[in-house]
Amino acid sequence: MARQFSIPTVLRMVPNHLLERLFRQQGYIQFHWNWKGLRERDVEKLQNAINVQPHESQLRIENELRDVFDLACDKGMEAIAQAANMAGAPDFAANMPAEGLYYRSAWTRLEHPEYFQDALRILRTTSITWWRKRNDLPKQRIDVNRILLARLGCALSEYLVRAQGRGAVCTVEACEDASGILYFYAYPDDFARQATAHDAQQELQPVEMRTTFSMVFAYNRHEGSLELSAKMIPKIKSCLEKIFAQEVFGITLPPWEPDAVYDLDPLKDRTFRLITNPQDKICVQIRSLRLMGTENGRRNTIEVTDENDDIHAAIDEWINKRNISLADVHVSKATLRFEFLEKPGRKSGVETVEITYPNCCALNHRRPERVAIIRDSLKRWQIDVSRPMVLDFEPLEPDPGYHRGGQLSQAS
Repeated sequence: MARQFSIPTVLRMVPNHLLERLFRQQGYIQFHWNWKGLRERDVEKLQNAINVQPHESQLRIENELRDVFDLACDKGMEAIAQAANMAGAPDFAANMPAEGLYYRSAWTRLEHPEYFQDALRILRTTSITWWRKRNDLPKQRIDVNRILLARLGCALSEYLVRAQGRGAVCTVEACEDASGILYFYAYPDDFARQATAHDAQQELQPVEMRTTFSMVFAYNRHEGSLELSAKMIPKIKSCLEKIFAQEVFGITLPPWEPDAVYDLDPLKDRTFRLITNPQDKICVQIRSLRLMGTENGRRNTIEVTDENDDIHAAIDEWINKRNISLADVHVSKATLRFEFLEKPGRKSGVETVEITYPNCCALNHRRPERVAIIRDSLKRWQIDVSRPMVLDFEPLEPDPGYHRGGQLSQAS
C-alpha cells in the first residue's frame, strides 16, 4: 500500500527539538511559546501555529515536511546512503543516529542538506520506467565539469525549442554512483501551464506556472552503454542520444538500430534454469511474462503472485487453451523477483525488476551492490546479450526441491 503524506503524521513522528531547529533555521515560524514547555506529539498546537503563518510560509513548511516524509522509509534510507556514498562518505549510513526513520530523515535534512537533496532526487527517479539502452558509445572516463554540463544543457535546450517549443532553459547536473555509472540529470523548462489556487486572501485565482520536466542519461563506461530515460517518442529519444554523444564525446552516433540488448525468450522454456552465484545468496523467481504472438502480435501477460506457484504451468495452461505452441509466442516483457538473503554486511531485501524487449530495464537508482548482482545474473543467464559473460565461479545448479516457477535456492 502506498504511503500517504499528512502534516500531522510528520509533526507526530519527528521530535520537537528537530522540528524547532528546522523551523528556526529556515525562518518559517515565530512561535509565541517556549519550545521546552511544548509536549511531544502536541500535533494540534503545532498545526494551529502553522495555520496562522503567512500563505507562502505555509507552502514552504508543507514542502519541507513532505520531503522529510518521503525519505522516512526504507527506500529513503537507501537513497540517503547512496547519496552519501556518491559524495565520498561510504560509512555515513552506519554512523547515523539509531533512532527511527523520521528522526534520521529530519536529522539528515539539518546536518547534511546536500545528502538530503541528492537522496530526494535518487528516490524520485527510482520509479522511472521509460529507460532504453544502447551499447555503442566509447568506453572512457568523462571529465565532468561546469563547462561540459552547461554545453550539454544549451545543446538540449536548442533542440527542444526547435522540436517541441519548450526547454528554453535547461539545467544539467551529474553524479556517479558506487558502481561507476555516471548519471546526467537534465531539467528543461516545460510548457507553461495554468492552474487555480487560493491566494493569501483565500481567493481563488488563476496561476501561471512553468515547471521543469526531467531527462536522465546513465552512462556506463565499462560497457560503453547509455541508458536514456525520457518520456518522449522514439524519434526524439534518438536525437537526445546523439546530442549527448556529440557534446560529451565529440562523436556522431549512427542511427539507432534497436538490436536486442535483452533476449527474454529463454524464460518461457520450463527447462531454462536461473543458475546463481553461490556467493550472491539470492533467490530469483519469474513473476510475470508478457507473451506476444509472432504472427498476429497480440499480447497476453501471464502472472503469478504466490511464490509457490509455477509460472510455466500457467503458461502451459494458457498455451493449451489456444491450441498453439511456445514457438508461436515471443516474450516481450518479464518481471523477475530477486530476494537478497541476509549475510554478513548485508541486510535482506527484495528487488522486483521489469525487463522489456529489446532494450529497457528499470535498474537505476537502486542499491549499487544489488544492481551489480542483478546485472551479472542477467549476463550469466544470457538475458542481457550486450556483451559475453565469463564465469569466475562454479555455477550453482538448482535444487529441484526448491525450484518454484523459476525460483532457485542459493548456496548455504
